[in-house]
Amino acid sequence: MAVRTGFLRIPAIWLVALGLIALFQTQQPAFAQTRIELVVNDEPITNYAIDQRAKLVRLTGGGGRNPRSEAQEQLIEETLQMQEAKRNGVRVPDAQVNSAFADIAQRVKLSPSNFEKALLQNGVNPQTLKDRLRTQIAWAQVVRSRYSSSRSLTEQDLIATLREKGSEAAKDITEYQLDRVIVVVPKNASGGEASRAQAKARQLRSRFTSCADGLSLARELQGVVVKSVGRRLANELPDEMQATIEETSVGRLTPPEKSDEGYVMIAVCAKETVRSTEAAIQEVQQEIAGEEGELFSRQYLRNLRKDAVIERR
Repeated sequence: MAVRTGFLRIPAIWLVALGLIALFQTQQPAFAQTRIELVVNDEPITNYAIDQRAKLVRLTGGGGRNPRSEAQEQLIEETLQMQEAKRNGVRVPDAQVNSAFADIAQRVKLSPSNFEKALLQNGVNPQTLKDRLRTQIAWAQVVRSRYSSSRSLTEQDLIATLREKGSEAAKDITEYQLDRVIVVVPKNASGGEASRAQAKARQLRSRFTSCADGLSLARELQGVVVKSVGRRLANELPDEMQATIEETSVGRLTPPEKSDEGYVMIAVCAKETVRSTEAAIQEVQQEIAGEEGELFSRQYLRNLRKDAVIERR
């Protein structure tokens, strides 16, 4: 049985929000001439990027006595991680990064825009945090894919662990009936065409009040494609989609997300609570894979660093 890995869950990185208690102590950013300070496999890292990251490290309570050194190490590792993500064809949509950013803002009881202002007041460009989040998300996808293809749990592993859990093996979980609604944006579309497609998606979403009528309406619209997803348990959905689908009422569409196909929305046509051992199986897979997956991630990064050409200027 294939592993559904859960050892790199992005919400862990959002815990940086816990260190933002001193967020509103206004600081004025210092401006200096930008120069290249590090080069990782021919990719430059500037002193500005390091200074910005050091401020973020200091703000979140990390780095000890030398946050700048910690910032350099983070940026070296993240450059290697993003290079590997690109080699593996991993692309993180801006919407996913913005969602992670908004989650941190919510944890400190701020709107995303006010959170950005608070970061700026402390001399940190919000893009600095967003870049870190993007790397964390991309790296999680790379490691999950590589780890899953190299390791599978035996049926005996699962049976043994499920027996230990006994009655806990069956759990209540939400099951959804879903359809994908895509407002297509051609690959060579102009900015204007993309904007019109986005507006069309938003208009369709506002008119969509039931799957019976809404899906029929969508199929009649030019440039709109409907694809059946079928029945899915909550834990079978991608991590980044679970909360959005859970918050969407039956008979409505999720907010449009930009993808390579166009603007994608998910129609939530039914949801019900079911008793299932599948959730327990998924949980067991994640428990068993968790420790091994973390070790795999660290070894993966060590190998990348060992093979890298890193120049300090």
